Amino acid sequence: MYRLPTIFCLCFLIVFGSHFPAAGQDGDAYEADLARCWSFALNEGAGSALAAEEGRVFIAAGPGRVLALSADGKPLWSADLGGSISSNLLLTSGGVLLVSSPSGQTGSSILRSLSKETGITIWTKKVPGAPVHNLLSVNGTGIIAAGNSLLAFEPLTGAVAWSRDISAIHPAGPVVSNGRLVLGSGERVISVSPENGATESLRNVKRPVAAFAAGPYGELFLGDERGDLQTFAGTAPRPVWRFRMGGSITSVIPVGGRLITASNDNFIYSMDVRKGGVEWKRRFAGRITAVTLISPRHLLVSAAEDTSPLIIDLVTGRSAGRIAFDDGEFMATGPVTADGTVYLVTGTAVYGYRLNGCVPKTDGGPGTPATATKNN
Repeated sequence: MYRLPTIFCLCFLIVFGSHFPAAGQDGDAYEADLARCWSFALNEGAGSALAAEEGRVFIAAGPGRVLALSADGKPLWSADLGGSISSNLLLTSGGVLLVSSPSGQTGSSILRSLSKETGITIWTKKVPGAPVHNLLSVNGTGIIAAGNSLLAFEPLTGAVAWSRDISAIHPAGPVVSNGRLVLGSGERVISVSPENGATESLRNVKRPVAAFAAGPYGELFLGDERGDLQTFAGTAPRPVWRFRMGGSITSVIPVGGRLITASNDNFIYSMDVRKGGVEWKRRFAGRITAVTLISPRHLLVSAAEDTSPLIIDLVTGRSAGRIAFDDGEFMATGPVTADGTVYLVTGTAVYGYRLNGCVPKTDGGPGTPATATKNN
């Protein structure tokens, strides 16, 4: 079953403007008033992927099942596809795209488009089998990366535009930089044209890439398994700066003028994106498993030894609250946000949270606020 790769907790890249206050300007945490507005029980086990847009959220819930809920947690439809879901959920104008794999078969998988309104299958296409498939869209073209295969297709029909083999594609799949696909492949970073699949540039690195991200102006941020973080400007051969951390880098997220980075040294760092200086860092009891930007001011971070995800002030690095789950409950995959709602899925339920209180409901009550303890 698909698990969101820890190097991208957002399974999406969110870049905000430079309107944030400078680090150290605000000595106290900017507390997050995050209210739990609703929950929906999952009887089939933990959800494995989330995607949301205004008015609804889609969940890969249990083996081969996709569920759609309204923004206030009411069920809209469910679709049982059989097998297991091995991809993220990609929302396009034409439907919900995903890859399912028949149980016990490894030779091929099935790329599907489901109707957002009903969950009915619109079209299917066989694609190479792999443990994990990554879906994304570039300039209206669908891209699927898995194992040693990169394939482009038309999202409305499933028609294949091109395909090519690239050995050892990084499990996180490609990112998009200036309209180009950038992917890790062993000790190489390759830029590929989404129009025809041709290699446009190739960068050799000393060690296999462990985490990477692209900036809004063609910057490339690379972290490796030894803890080296480097930033490159375009195709320049030498890094603008580099920084050494104490363990393999698992997450790299550009946010305005900051670079949020998580490492297996159990620290999360905020770094100046231009010069590489550390603005703040925070240690966790265990390995950091997910880092997600949930507002222009707040990160949500989960760690292996802590079942209550921590809300961190992006500017100061201080605790701004926690999300309290029941005993034994854990966040199964990274959260997603849409229209002001933060959606989370655990081993037993889907939750909808909102900053600054819930949308008024006809059955009364603003929802249950998250625990907001300050653990500086």
